[in-house]
Amino acid sequence: NISYYSTAGDVKTIQTNGDGEAIISLAADALTPLNNHIYASVSYEKEIKHLSLALPVADPKKVHIKFYPEGGNLSDGIASTIGWETSSAYGQPLSLRAVVLKDNSPIDTVETSVSGMGSFKLMPTAGSNYTLKVFKSNLSEKDTVYQLPKPINNLPIITIPKAISTDTLSFTLKHASPQTFGILVHNTHELLASFNVVANARGVSVKIALEDVPKGVTAVTVLDTLGNPLAERLFFA
Repeated sequence: NISYYSTAGDVKTIQTNGDGEAIISLAADALTPLNNHIYASVSYEKEIKHLSLALPVADPKKVHIKFYPEGGNLSDGIASTIGWETSSAYGQPLSLRAVVLKDNSPIDTVETSVSGMGSFKLMPTAGSNYTLKVFKSNLSEKDTVYQLPKPINNLPIITIPKAISTDTLSFTLKHASPQTFGILVHNTHELLASFNVVANARGVSVKIALEDVPKGVTAVTVLDTLGNPLAERLFFA
């Protein structure tokens, strides 16, 4: 017996024929580059084997790009760091060079490493449109343009230059106009610190001693005066 499911469908069970073969049919249009795996459990008497396989997709040459603004969002008029990730249709990391466009005019050239990861700086302004163009190559038959995240007005921007911290965490918080924000330092188990800071357009530098912070992934969350989360950044203590 074979029990199987794909990331595009429900669990089903089939049985092999006399030659030990079984045919599994899946709709090709249900498979996407990030949703193209099939998982199966093959049982025979008391033995069970688990298998997984990446299936081909309709457009294997398409480049997939994800953007990760530091803190979660871009804010109008404040410089931010944007992480970006490039991969093939099969999820393999790609090393690419691309051009950042402001209202269809180039303003920067950026690239990812062999691991498919990179970062660049951007100061968005209200009313402008920001895109990233990847020029055609053996991976793609035409130039491809990707939309960058839209900036949101009146948001604070958090910048952590060194996300792996030893005894002290240092970060900068910026906001277009002077405003008080709550800062929470926490992990999945407990709240480790809580205090307020006043941020402005130049940015306020904050340092937090980590002697009593457990080793591991930890978060800094920025709140407004009503306690609503506005930005968040992970670091490793």
